[in-house]
Amino acid sequence: MSEILEGCWDCTECGRKGIPGREMRCTNPMCGYERPGNVQFYLPDHARVVKEEEEVARAEAGEDWACGWCGAANSALSDRCHACENSRHDPPPQAVEPRQGTYQAVLTRQQHRKQQQQLWTLTGIVLGSSALLLSLGFWFFAPRTITAEINDLTWVRNVTVEEFRAVREGDWSVPTDGRLIRTERRVRTYNKVFSHYEYRTETRTESVPDGTESYSCTQNMGNGYFKSTTCTRPKYKTVTRDERVQTPVYNNVPVYDTWSIYEIDKWVPLQTYSSNGSSEQLPTWPEPKLSANQRLCCRKENYQVSFKQGGQSYGPINLGYREWSKFRIGDRRELTVNRAGRVQLQEKNP
Repeated sequence: MSEILEGCWDCTECGRKGIPGREMRCTNPMCGYERPGNVQFYLPDHARVVKEEEEVARAEAGEDWACGWCGAANSALSDRCHACENSRHDPPPQAVEPRQGTYQAVLTRQQHRKQQQQLWTLTGIVLGSSALLLSLGFWFFAPRTITAEINDLTWVRNVTVEEFRAVREGDWSVPTDGRLIRTERRVRTYNKVFSHYEYRTETRTESVPDGTESYSCTQNMGNGYFKSTTCTRPKYKTVTRDERVQTPVYNNVPVYDTWSIYEIDKWVPLQTYSSNGSSEQLPTWPEPKLSANQRLCCRKENYQVSFKQGGQSYGPINLGYREWSKFRIGDRRELTVNRAGRVQLQEKNP
């Protein structure tokens, strides 16, 4: 047996929830917002069963209709809008100026006020978040100037010795200045070649129609009410079947080619020599002894200065030799530092 249940709707103007479906206006005395034609109805957990004949007739009259003039929802039993009193059958104008004292004027003011509130709220959130991020970034990355004392000066110089000699290498071709020693056959790549099919049986499952079934459901009547009734839906069952599946099998067939082993004369890194020290020693390059087929290459140098102030160490900072050579232990210099650990030496005014 079917029965009529009263649903609810929520006011989009003031946020009141659970307004009874029979109400055409928000029940908040500070709001009174007209129920819009596109309102969403829902069924609460303990919906009221409608028994009064007049209310049942209203529920069964059909969906609400939305006024083309002001957008308010109206009962199917009414031919005139209860908000602006325009006829249901009158075509709405292309552009309507709100009339003093009509619902359209109230609705327009409410919508404008709501849009302004949303805009100001969004603007406040964006500005507040931006200000917070800027404050944190400034606090973390903002540079500050300190005067610190030099407590360490170090230097490192490296050179690499190369030797010109014959080396043995291999490739699929011999360089023009290479001397072939021997060749051999090697697998260069593989080709996939079809061999045969393998067959196996797989069990598959699928859902197939199996008639219909009845269940209790509620139908939204589009006017604040729902009808409890019996609905039907298709029923399915799961069946299994065996299926013969074929899978191609491929063989990896090697492709052979000629691999050449040869000798070639080239400069080869032999050893890296290093010298290091502090400001007490004059920076010098390592001077390894070289034979006739050796040479020096790849000179690299690094000069660093470290500072200290109030028990806190800063650096090291990499410098060029000319600037590094002007510093002495105990000298005081201005540094720019931040909480991220960046240290920068300030330029000294001439």
